[in-house]
Amino acid sequence: MPSNARSEPLDLERGLPTSQGDVEALHRLRLSGPVPTLDFLRFLALLSPPSQEQLRARPVPRGAEPFKL
Repeated sequence: MPSNARSEPLDLERGLPTSQGDVEALHRLRLSGPVPTLDFLRFLALLSPPSQEQLRARPVPRGAEPFKL
């Protein structure tokens, strides 16, 4: 459902909690270019999938029952 309420514009100078290290990391990433696909896939392979308990603990939309097979 669309919302009729207008949100405040994001103040990039004050509204984002960033450190100087964050800014430097973003600049380094911008200069290095896009991550090659194989490198990205290797990175994803390092991540472990969430357990079933973690997935079940995630919030569901209000009034909706969790999906069951």
